[in-house]
Amino acid sequence: MLVSAAPMPATTIRLIVEDAGRRRSFSVTPGLLSIGAGVDVQLKLSGPLIADEHAELDIGDDGAILRTRAGAQLPLVGGAPQRGDVRIAPNTSFVLGSATLTLQYERPAEVAAPAPPVSTAPPLSKAERQVHRRKAADIVHRTKARNVGTMIALLIMLASGLGSAYWLFWRKDPKIERTFARGEARLVQARQHRDHAQWDLLEADLAALPKDFAADPEIAGEVAVLHAELSKGRALANALRADEEAGVWHKNFIESFPPRYLVEPIDPAAPRAYVRRLDTFLKQWPTHPKAAEVLAERAKFPGVDLATPATCEEVLFDAKALTRSPACPEYAEALALLDGFSVRADESEFVRVEELANRIKAERLAWARARLEQAERDVELGQLSPAFEWLVNVVVYCGDPDLAKIAATRMLGFEDLESRLLGYQQYRPLTWQRLLQQPDLAQWASRPSR
Repeated sequence: MLVSAAPMPATTIRLIVEDAGRRRSFSVTPGLLSIGAGVDVQLKLSGPLIADEHAELDIGDDGAILRTRAGAQLPLVGGAPQRGDVRIAPNTSFVLGSATLTLQYERPAEVAAPAPPVSTAPPLSKAERQVHRRKAADIVHRTKARNVGTMIALLIMLASGLGSAYWLFWRKDPKIERTFARGEARLVQARQHRDHAQWDLLEADLAALPKDFAADPEIAGEVAVLHAELSKGRALANALRADEEAGVWHKNFIESFPPRYLVEPIDPAAPRAYVRRLDTFLKQWPTHPKAAEVLAERAKFPGVDLATPATCEEVLFDAKALTRSPACPEYAEALALLDGFSVRADESEFVRVEELANRIKAERLAWARARLEQAERDVELGQLSPAFEWLVNVVVYCGDPDLAKIAATRMLGFEDLESRLLGYQQYRPLTWQRLLQQPDLAQWASRPSR
């Protein structure tokens, strides 16, 4: 299986990848393509939603089969999560983590012009084309009928010597038949993109409708319905994406907790730390598909009451556990937990809290420096998407204003910053909200020019 970012020869299959605001295009051949964030995969994607070995794409001459690895986030096809072997038809888009991938099949003559997002809408049947032609002809007929009165009035004005200027204006108007035919064709595309949950393409279709066409009373009603369906569809898609991020949080901070901390011998402080994570999930994502599972897990610990102040041992244990995830160590939350306890700690407890806080700060500094250096190396190698993701992680997780400012300043230096951050805003809303807590990024996001 060969993947190459070099200028493509006349090929029949192309894989288009849109990840964190960046668009890449590869020529591919039939065979197996491994996808993930690890070093051994053939197609590397960035972001915490991507596992090291996330999925495998078995590409054929007439489509592909997508197989997701056990434990990896499920792919979205047609806006819905899919399990097991998923059939990917030619010219169909699917989502892995925060990345959108499109498997585009082309004839050799079509290769020269890379296109924006590929529509998966099927071609119209002969009967459907006849219906649309009749509807367009009816619109044109009604438009001509409306213009008969205008022409009569124009002749009267010409006869009275007052219509010369209007006649010149009339002759400069575009041809109505062409305007309405173009509008009807775009409306057909809009319906198809609505049916396939391709909301960005639907928005582009609606924006491209000619104003005269969209103002027609019969058309205006359908356009309004399409706008409403666009808003509803996007809201649902955003909810699914938020659920994805919540699933990653669940995996990192809930699923990984029992095998690591709730096995014999169990630290007496572990149950409270676990229950705090369960309650955090239920409070932030009460409608998530895993909420019932989390609620059932919470019921196993009826004796843990978070309303009772935590002991020093419980606070120290919780802070250590928060920083044990190598992918997303919650340094900010751990240090806030220690800081909150220190105001009520006695002298000996205060010493222990300060000792752990200093150790966490040293670990955080080493962690952040390593990611800043890795981002710099990736930029030198032209690997801008991984570099940007390293900087995002520093801003989101480190909890140090100075380190976050260094990372944010480098992010603001990316030429395609707006498109990259738009990807986080659309596909990773929770990460986006945490990015906005950094003052420089918040100021950039609030600019009127955006």
